Amino acid sequence: FLALPAAERRGKWIDELMAREQFADRWAVFYGDLLRVRYGADGGPAFQAFIHEAVRANVPYDVLTRKLLAAAGRAGTQPTTGFILGDDADPLALTGVVSQVFMGVRISCAQCHDHPFDVWTRE
Repeated sequence: FLALPAAERRGKWIDELMAREQFADRWAVFYGDLLRVRYGADGGPAFQAFIHEAVRANVPYDVLTRKLLAAAGRAGTQPTTGFILGDDADPLALTGVVSQVFMGVRISCAQCHDHPFDVWTRE
C-alpha cells in the first residue's frame, strides 16, 4: 500500500474494499431496510437477493430506483415488484413511501391532516 503513489492510495483502497463480498452484504442489509423488504412475504427473499446483486454490481441508485418503480409482475416471479407490492400496491401508501425513500420528503402526514411544519396539505 505504501509503495503506491500517495495520490493513488485512497482510491485504490476504496476500490479494493468495495470489491469485497462484505461490502455488498452490508449495504444490501442497509438497502433492504430502506426499501422495506418483507422477508416473510411472497418474493421477499428474491427481492433481497436482487438488492444484493445490484449493490455487488454497483448499479447506480437512479437506475435501481427506476427498476423498482417501473416493476410489473408477480412478486414470486419478478423480484423488483417487492417494493411496490410491500404495501399491497395501495396508491396512498405507495405515494408516501416513494416520497420518503427516494426523495427524502415525508408527505404521508397529509393523508390525514395538513402537515404542521411544511407546505403539504390534504388537498
